[in-house]
Parts: sequence; structure tokens; C-alpha cells
Amino acid sequence: MTMICMNCESQKTTLSGMEIPFEDLQHYPYALTSEKFLVIDNQDKMDEVYKIIYQKNPGDRYPPIPTVNEDEIYVVLKPVLKDANDVQIKKVMLQNKELNVVVEPYNNPQESAEQRMSPNILLKLLKKTEINRVNIRY
Repeated sequence: MTMICMNCESQKTTLSGMEIPFEDLQHYPYALTSEKFLVIDNQDKMDEVYKIIYQKNPGDRYPPIPTVNEDEIYVVLKPVLKDANDVQIKKVMLQNKELNVVVEPYNNPQESAEQRMSPNILLKLLKKTEINRVNIRY
């Protein structure tokens, strides 16, 4: 079973583990998954996520679907907003199959200042890892 810990006491410990290189690909103002987070480790899962993206975007221009390679994975994160209309990912660490994502509040100029909907973030991890839990830390 996969779990996410958004505001629990264990988050007050210091970060440790292996830092994972990442690319913050896109922030979406709608749900890409009904789960707390989604690990995309094969092309079928990626195609399903992009099916949702294509349905939510009007018009004829669609972003290309990323190819899921053997040496990387993608994760959809759903951080809770605090004091801003978006977040910026600062660091990604892995310890004991727990992904710790450090974020900070960010006022995105492309979104309304009143926009307070938590984004779904498509994150590319540049190292294949096994993830059982995701912790979002401010």
C-alpha cells in the first residue's frame, strides 16, 4: 500500500538519504490521479496520464507524451499549498523507499494570485528508484 504524509510529526526530523536528480516538468491545475501520488514506471501509465491532460486542454495543440526509459521514472505529486499559489521543488531525497520532496511556496505569475488549488506536479526522476511512500516537506 502506498501512503503520503503531508503534515505528520515525522517530518520534523532532518533529511537524510540519497539525493535524486530530477526535472520539474509541469504543474497542472487539475487532478491527474485520484491517489495521493502516482509512480509512473511504464509507458501505459504515462499514456493514461496524458489521456487526462489531453482531455483537459482545449484546442488542437497537445504536448508530446514523454517516453518512459528504463533508467528513470516519473512521479505525480500533490502538495498542499501554503502562503502562495504554487510550490517550487528544491530537493528530492530517497531513503528506505521513501521519497522526500522539499518544496517552498512560490507565487507563480502565470496563475491568478487568488488561485489556491493545489497543483498536480509531473516530476521526472533521473534515476530509477522504488518508491513506497512520498513525504512533502516545507
